[in-house]
Amino acid sequence: MSFHYILLSFHVLLTFPRIHGQCAFNLHHLTASSKFPANCSQIFGRFTVDQTSGVTDAQLSEIFANVKEIQGVVQIWNTQFTSVNFLKTIERLTGDYLDKSLSIVNNSRLTSLDLPSLVKSNGKLEIVNNPVLNLRSQCSTFHSAFFNRRSVSGNEFDCGCDLIVPFKWSSVKNFPTGCVVLYGNLVLEGSAPPVEVLYRMSAVTKLYGNLEVKQTNLETLGFLQNLEEIESGT
Repeated sequence: MSFHYILLSFHVLLTFPRIHGQCAFNLHHLTASSKFPANCSQIFGRFTVDQTSGVTDAQLSEIFANVKEIQGVVQIWNTQFTSVNFLKTIERLTGDYLDKSLSIVNNSRLTSLDLPSLVKSNGKLEIVNNPVLNLRSQCSTFHSAFFNRRSVSGNEFDCGCDLIVPFKWSSVKNFPTGCVVLYGNLVLEGSAPPVEVLYRMSAVTKLYGNLEVKQTNLETLGFLQNLEEIESGT
């Protein structure tokens, strides 16, 4: 009975795509000709903007003007955008919690991102390799909406440092010095590297994730001497 109910619900969604402001789309690649009905406040689908889209941020702002929630994925890849403002009305990015709700990758000219309304996401955040993008103004938004479900690196300012998962001692030698805020689970296990390598982590004051120390040869955690706060998010 429940299986037939799921099939029926899916069929109804596709047959009547606008119910109480909800709109489902087979659309994948956004272009200047893409249109949503004006009363769509909640949209379902996977939406990609890339170097072949031929659309501006201003045009996308018109398309998304009334959208409050996206259930699916937004991808902004390899564009020449200097700013991304078209998501400014979005309050919720929901969908598959294993997928990246928002992915912004390899946008060489992008300098600003505006997400003033975003309060919730159950997916992951990916903002990688946007060399002139300063995310300082978005740090609190990222933290409240995504917590440590994030991969943020290679931007002018990254809002903290992400741990490579699973964490390995070998990755400490490449740990950015001066990292104050750390996102991810820090699991210290097995034979530790030399103390001078460990002290690359000494600037960390906040860890948003878990700290586990097990079966190591460590005699001290002095390299975490400045760690003041651990928040697991649970």
